[in-house]
Amino acid sequence: MSRNLKAHLLLILATFIWGVTFVQIKDALRDISPLLFNAVRMVVATGAMLLVHLPHLRKMTSSTFWAGARVGVFLWLGYEFQTTGLRLTTPAKSAFLTGVSVVLVPVFLAIFWRKAVGRWNVVGVLAAFVGLFLLTVPGGAAGWGDFKSVNI
Repeated sequence: MSRNLKAHLLLILATFIWGVTFVQIKDALRDISPLLFNAVRMVVATGAMLLVHLPHLRKMTSSTFWAGARVGVFLWLGYEFQTTGLRLTTPAKSAFLTGVSVVLVPVFLAIFWRKAVGRWNVVGVLAAFVGLFLLTVPGGAAGWGDFKSVNI
């Protein structure tokens, strides 16, 4: 098997596993709150990371700790909003909304870091937002969508 084919197959496998987790988490949320679900999830992940990286933690500076804490707060907020939102929509919509965040990277680069954005990046962002609109806004009598019917 060529290296290129193996890379593509592994990428498809990773995408499949990532997509399946949305269904599993939606099922788990029938029995547990999003906050408790994420708390358990992060405590288990923290334990695993401590086992692997304990020697490195002893060398960590306070500035590194506080930078990681700030990033961790935003990561927690992202997981909390995503998991709470999954209770209100389908796993497919939640996965799509999460995937759209990837195409926002060039937008953030352009806005916050003044980086040039290529034409295909712009096309990708526009296509993602059209898809987001078509997925989340029900059709309306006027043809543009019934914004009053968009669910929470």
